[in-house]
Amino acid sequence: GDGEAREGALFMVMAIICALACLSALGARAAYRAADNWTASLSGSMTVQLNTSEDPFEKASALQNAEHALRAVPGVIRAKGIDKARAGELLEPWFGKGPLPDDLPLPSLVEVQVNPTAAPAPQKLERALRAAGLDAQVDDHKRWAGSVSNAAGALRIGALGVLALLAAAAAATVSFAA
Repeated sequence: GDGEAREGALFMVMAIICALACLSALGARAAYRAADNWTASLSGSMTVQLNTSEDPFEKASALQNAEHALRAVPGVIRAKGIDKARAGELLEPWFGKGPLPDDLPLPSLVEVQVNPTAAPAPQKLERALRAAGLDAQVDDHKRWAGSVSNAAGALRIGALGVLALLAAAAAATVSFAA
């Protein structure tokens, strides 16, 4: 009668809490993975901006020279100039699919992948580029890494907080029913 209905309701409440806890645990795991990927991708990359004229031949030559100079620096895994097609991919969310406007000024950029455990200092890359006769600035993404790390930490804490709340709700439900 009444006891069976109460046990059935308790079973359903606990089943729902367990299902939510499992979803929360999966969410927490995904949050940890995403946070680790965000910080790893930032710590393993740098961006170089070359100061060149708008002459396409000078830009192409400068990008090629920069790639060569950067690859010679210890700790650099890969250095690849961003051509117009790659710039189009990066700008697609703002400009949509299709070719970029011809009159859109694009900076001369080089994507640099570095060894995160033995990354060269940005000043070392700038010296190598100056030695190759290039004027450039290196961005090691440190100012963004702090914000990304803070957001990742908040995501982790939020996911664990939801999991802790569900565990507390389960404990309270069991103790109330006992």
